[in-house]
Formats: sequence, structure tokens, C-alpha cells
Amino acid sequence: MFLRLPFYLIIFSTYLIFMSSFSPLGIAWLEWHGNRIFNAVEFLKINGYFSSYFFTIWSKCDGCDLSFDNWSDKIYLSRHYFNLFPYIVLNHFGDYNFLIFFGSLFDKFIIFLTAVFSAEIFIIILKKKYDYNISFIAICFFTIFTVSPWTYKMILAPWAEIYVLFFFLISIFFFMRGFKFYGLIFMFVIGLFQYQWSVILSIYYIILLFIPFILSKNINYLLFVPKIFTNSKDLFLLILFLLIPVIFYLFLRFYFQSNFATSSGSSLL
Repeated sequence: MFLRLPFYLIIFSTYLIFMSSFSPLGIAWLEWHGNRIFNAVEFLKINGYFSSYFFTIWSKCDGCDLSFDNWSDKIYLSRHYFNLFPYIVLNHFGDYNFLIFFGSLFDKFIIFLTAVFSAEIFIIILKKKYDYNISFIAICFFTIFTVSPWTYKMILAPWAEIYVLFFFLISIFFFMRGFKFYGLIFMFVIGLFQYQWSVILSIYYIILLFIPFILSKNINYLLFVPKIFTNSKDLFLLILFLLIPVIFYLFLRFYFQSNFATSSGSSLL
């Protein structure tokens, strides 16, 4: 991996330089995304990071006063404190320009690491079956991930999904290396950043548990999970780590809506 790392850095840097020079949108955060992130973290900075039950706003606020008349219909319940944490830290120690520059830079760093883990996990799987030049294949895989349209979209205005993918790949990497506890911790973090994906992953693993009873008792559902999970108890533990942050998020949302009449954001579904 350390021999491939310089190639990863060169490819990623070259791509960013190329897009910065030739793409009309450049490689910095889009203005509307930067403003939205700043509004969210500035609201928390002014009113306290644990105010409004970990939820914040997206739209611009005048003075960001917590008075109900000022933020009625503005508190956004579809995202919360945890998936804004990197930007909260940056905004705490700097101003708007500091957040915009280093926030975008931090996102690029996460995207780079996600591409690296994607390539490395791919060749771990590949080299078990084939005796090819795995370094060359890994570099090709890294390049395909880096130059994909989805990756460029994450550079301009990243969704929480890039962090979900990042933590998921780290988790799988730890599972492959035999570190079950660390893998479970990163599965837990997925739910803090985007609860919907934790629900989806939980449903997938729950379905696997019931497949032998639905189709055939001869089907080994453990073939579809990391090899470090050797029995149903291990799989229950994985599902538990995925669902705990979801339960916590639903509790916060329910508690907020039961105490305040108005808010914004999409439905739970």
C-alpha cells in the first residue's frame, strides 16, 4: 500500500488540477453549499452546540437568535449535529472564509481516503483468486473512482453519503484484517452521519438471518457477510451497532417534535 500511495497522490492531485483549470465549476464548494453549511454551524456556535436537541438550520438567520419567532419552520430535522461535526470544529476556530477553504479541503481528503480504501479492499479480494499485478489493478481502480461524475459531485457539494461510504469501507477493511471491535465502531459511526443507510444495512443483515428459514436450511447466510462473523450472535451484534444510533436519532426527533410545533425537513421515510 505504501508503494502505491505516491501514485494515488499523483493521480488525485492531477485530477484536481485538471478540473480546477478546465471545469467551469472548479473544485471548491459551490456557493450555495458553503452558505448552507456556514448557516448550520454558525447557528450552533451562537446558540450553543447542544441547543435545539442537536438539530440546526439550513436557511440564513438574522442574528441566529433562538427566539421561537425567529426560527419557526427553520429547524431542519433531516440532518443533525453529528454529520456536521467536522465543519463545527473548523467554524469554532475560524470565520466564514476559514470554514469554506478548509471544509472543502477536508472533504477532498475524505474523498481521497475513500478512493484508497476502495482500491485496497478490491485488491485484497482479487489477490485471493488471481495472481495478477495487483498494484496496477489497484491504481486503475483508484483512478476510475476518482474521475467518476459522482466523485466530482461530492467535491462540489458533498452529501453525507461520502462519509457513509468512507466509514463503511474502513469497517470492512478492519473486518478483513480480523479487528471486529474496530469494524463495529465504524459501523456505529455510519448511523451518526446518516441514519437511513444504517437502516438499509440493518434490513440487509436481518434478511440474511431469515433466508435459511424462508428458502432452504442448507443456505449458509454467513457467505454474504465478512468472514469474521462466524455465527448468528455475531450478526445480531452487528445489527445492534447499526441500529443504536438510529434509535437515538429517532428519540431526538420525536422529543423535538413533541415539544415544538413547527420545523422543516423531509419525513422519516
